[in-house]
Amino acid sequence: MAIFNEINKRSGIVVGTVVVALLLFLATDLFFGQNSILKSSDNKVGEISGHNVSIEEYQQQLAIAEQNFAMQNNRAATENDRAQIQETAWNQLIFEYSYREEFEKLGLTVTDEEWLDLAKGDFIHPVVKQLFGNPETFNKSMVENFTANLQNYPQQDQALWNYIDYKLPEIRIREKYTNLLKKTDYVTTAEAKRDQAANTQKATIKYVTVPFFNIADSTVTVTDAELQKYIDTHSKSYQTEASRSLDYVVFSVTPTKADSMALSKDLEALASEFKSTDNDSSFVQFNSDEPVQVTYSRMGELAEGLQNAGTPEQGVVYGPYLLNNSFKLYKVLGQKEDTVFSARASHILFRAAGEDPESKAKAKAEAQKILNDIKGGTSFEEMAKEFGTDGTAPKGGDLGWFTEGMMVGPFNDAIFGASKTGLLPNLVETNFGYHIVKVTEPKTKKLYKIAEVNRTVSYSEETKEAVYQAAVSFAADLSDSAAFYAKAKENPALTVTAANNLRQNDRNLNSMRNARELIKWAYNDAEPGDVSQVMTIDDQFVIAVLKTAKDKGTANLEDVKDEVANKVRMEKKAEIITEKLKGLNGTFEEIAAKYGSGASAGMAEAVTMNSNYVTGLGYDPIVVGRIFGLKPNQKSGPIAGQSNVSIIELVSIDPVQEVADYAANKNQLAQQRGGRTEYMISESIKKASDVTDTRYKFF
Repeated sequence: MAIFNEINKRSGIVVGTVVVALLLFLATDLFFGQNSILKSSDNKVGEISGHNVSIEEYQQQLAIAEQNFAMQNNRAATENDRAQIQETAWNQLIFEYSYREEFEKLGLTVTDEEWLDLAKGDFIHPVVKQLFGNPETFNKSMVENFTANLQNYPQQDQALWNYIDYKLPEIRIREKYTNLLKKTDYVTTAEAKRDQAANTQKATIKYVTVPFFNIADSTVTVTDAELQKYIDTHSKSYQTEASRSLDYVVFSVTPTKADSMALSKDLEALASEFKSTDNDSSFVQFNSDEPVQVTYSRMGELAEGLQNAGTPEQGVVYGPYLLNNSFKLYKVLGQKEDTVFSARASHILFRAAGEDPESKAKAKAEAQKILNDIKGGTSFEEMAKEFGTDGTAPKGGDLGWFTEGMMVGPFNDAIFGASKTGLLPNLVETNFGYHIVKVTEPKTKKLYKIAEVNRTVSYSEETKEAVYQAAVSFAADLSDSAAFYAKAKENPALTVTAANNLRQNDRNLNSMRNARELIKWAYNDAEPGDVSQVMTIDDQFVIAVLKTAKDKGTANLEDVKDEVANKVRMEKKAEIITEKLKGLNGTFEEIAAKYGSGASAGMAEAVTMNSNYVTGLGYDPIVVGRIFGLKPNQKSGPIAGQSNVSIIELVSIDPVQEVADYAANKNQLAQQRGGRTEYMISESIKKASDVTDTRYKFF
């Protein structure tokens, strides 16, 4: 739905946030430009294109981003939204100091006339059209009428329009820049022909191949020196960002039995007020943690305590009942007829061991014996717990309330055909087995109009303080990591949890959100082996020990040892297989036979350059590349591929399937490239701008 159709529904707070955002945005250059009065070298959060970004400048952009978030989402930002907002603010600064420099070099501008045309002229921008509803039904008169009477619209509408109008030149100049670079991406006819050949030209080969796994890992030894040499040689593939790894224990603040009892007593006191009130809806709204609309409900939809209280009486308040960590009071306001019957029943299910008549007869006989025992006075509930074979057994067979038609036919008919409560005299057979059935509540069509007051059980300040003191006691005198682990081991209620490879700007500690302060500690204040103070993360107190601190650069051998060892081992296997194959001759079948176990020979057809796949060899772009470098009847030497060492011979290769017009091929290649153009432009500018991000020190 269009913004202007919805904006009047928004809180008046939006007015203030939009106006302040506009004022702050306009004031950016004055207070936070290159000659800012607040600029300081002591509080730098990063550097972009040689510009030192101060904490004050970044906070300014954060304020703008947060206010825009509130305007766009019609709510204030939560802690969970913070990471997204911070990135928005940072990207805006990259735009200001990186993109604008590029615009100036190229002479790109948006004139006042063009700006006016984008807002209300003949070439209105899609962003503006979107504000007024469906862009397909948009017409210019909508903007003309709105702007002509702008002063008569609510202040929040005016502020939103002014903000969008102000941002249009920025939006447009970025589009110009992106489109300009996109136009430089050109697919030549030669490229299109190569792509056509790679997709359609098919080769047939003979091969002999030996898989790497033919040599057992245990027979190939690798040394740490070899592994380190591999990392040094392939250092670009093993670049890592800075990271920190922690171990931590958690003291969670959860409601105690005393907290639950205190809330129950509060609701008991509230029950008399609930009963006497004349305005039930307002009472529910004012006294509930999560107000529920007054509505009609079936008995099975109410709390179990109310289900077991007998027939609800109008005007009576029932409860409090504890349901899903929330105490509930129910007031019956009225009743009416439902369209279907509801009933409550219990059962004991006897399943047959098989589908044969003997198994069914055995299950039926067992069920009949227990039914006779219950008729003789044995407890139905105890028999259900002992002999029941489904999930109701622990509950004495109780199925709860259900409506007519929910159960399988014979069972449904037995329950809703009963004229009274109690044990049904005969077994009920269904496709599940044989049931002993007891109707515990008679069928009814009653719907009850219920007002509900609910309060979630939460911890008290006393409970929170007690848990905090326990955490403080644990953290006291922890001089190093050894003391941390020893003390944690002494407390069976504590579990030491690992959080590995935390990045500089991470906000979460495994599943715990809002752990930013702890991660900042790990980066700014701690050395490996240090133990943190008690950190508060939502409803939890956390004490952590810093295990490792890794700087940006080439990965340590220990961190990638298994991966590198596998690659070095494969290289050694390839060398062993290659040397053995070099000494063999004959046909491919003869070479395979001479090599021995594991070698195989064969033929593969319809191999294309772009497939990177060879039947019999699997995915192997190395071998595919060599195939199309051979001439017919030419044989290669041993080729170490992805997972095999192979010798290949090109038997034949089809001629390239030329096409009369390569326009379609060009368009397809252009579309493939175009999908990543904007991303690559952004990444290239960031790289050229030499962006240094040290926000993690402050945020």
